[in-house]
Amino acid sequence: MAKIVVAEFVSADGFIARPDGNMEGFNAEGDTTEHLIEVQRQWDCLLMGRVAYEMVRGWADAPVEGNPIAKFMNTVPKVVVSRTLREAPWGRWPPARVVRNVAKEIRQQRARKGKDTAILGSGKLVQHLLAHGWVDELLLDVHPVAFGRGKTWAPAHGPDLRLTLVGAKADGSGIVSLRYRVKKRR
Repeated sequence: MAKIVVAEFVSADGFIARPDGNMEGFNAEGDTTEHLIEVQRQWDCLLMGRVAYEMVRGWADAPVEGNPIAKFMNTVPKVVVSRTLREAPWGRWPPARVVRNVAKEIRQQRARKGKDTAILGSGKLVQHLLAHGWVDELLLDVHPVAFGRGKTWAPAHGPDLRLTLVGAKADGSGIVSLRYRVKKRR
């Protein structure tokens, strides 16, 4: 059974972006790149919201030769949760599949055999999934930057999330990767 894993870059004060959506300050080079390559090996599907799709679809133009992150982003199956999109092209690569019923999609992803399904960014989608208890793990890469205010991945309403730390690792650039299992509600 595949797990649903949320992977987020997070500021030291807990935000995934500034209030206007700007994400400057997150460093994805050096040790972080190696870490991303490592965790991507655990995934065989990406699930994202419309805004995240529009932010990352530029990877479709990235050369894949010698670039394992671009190769992954372009070759892994992608699912976009959206009420407005009818299609989600991905350059010369197979398009992402567009779904509206996220509950049905989560059931299908969990029921399939294979690796895990990752959700990158997608703050509103992540909040919705967490509020419904549909996330199995959180992978938070805490970057050495503080925004002061901004957009968060955690739901603002509902019961507290209870997490169990299953891994922590700091890299040479000051980024701390935290892996949590989301405790199921009773």
